[in-house]
Amino acid sequence: MSGWSIEPMNRRRVVILVTAVLLALFGMFIIVAYVSSAERRALEGTELVPVLVAGAEIDANTPAADLGELVTTEEVPVRLRQDDAVRNIDNLGGQVTTSPIRAGEQIVQRQFGEADAVRDGGSQIEPGKEIVSIALEPQRAVGGRVAAGDFVSVIISLGEAAVQDEADPQQLNQVGNLTGVVLSNVPVTTVTGGVTAESGEAGGLVMVSLEVDALDAERIVFGMEHGQIWLTLNGEDVGRPDNQPQSPDNIYLGGGG
Repeated sequence: MSGWSIEPMNRRRVVILVTAVLLALFGMFIIVAYVSSAERRALEGTELVPVLVAGAEIDANTPAADLGELVTTEEVPVRLRQDDAVRNIDNLGGQVTTSPIRAGEQIVQRQFGEADAVRDGGSQIEPGKEIVSIALEPQRAVGGRVAAGDFVSVIISLGEAAVQDEADPQQLNQVGNLTGVVLSNVPVTTVTGGVTAESGEAGGLVMVSLEVDALDAERIVFGMEHGQIWLTLNGEDVGRPDNQPQSPDNIYLGGGG
């Protein structure tokens, strides 16, 4: 008798479970269909262009000739295609990657250099120089668009700092809220992170390696430890900074003086 009373209950549970699964699958189908439709509507009237994209993580010092299976072609709105996007891997000849390329990043010319100018994933270090790396939010690294081979200026902002007295260099005065350029024309050797092909925008931290001498490396590390660092891309004829740091006393005067 007990078997006859339990079986209908089990059957009802099975029916309820199957119905719930079917409803969940139907809901997922509706959501996917809606998202696909929304994407199509968003791209209506938008010109799409093919770009080469890293299909997987690409290590620094990888020959362009070995990129075949590591690179795929995707279509993105024309406004998101990088200015120096590589159209054909064959055009890179014997060049190699100068820094790691993340999966999803567009393949661009500035990521490559001659093989004899690259060593162990970074640029050949000049005698008397060393490499220091800093992790920055994208807005502090030119929107994440800094690349190996660029030249940058280093700006450091300090909440409080002890600076030398102009009249007596042995005397230190405690000052606050200082911002100033400490270095210019600094070579960028490698960059990890930056703009990706999916969104055309930077996300996460950008790791930038700079080639400097020992004293300047100390200044950069001090800025990271005790303040904030911003990088600016240098154009031609950018000289070394000789202006006073900006402070609440002179920020509105112009010229840093």
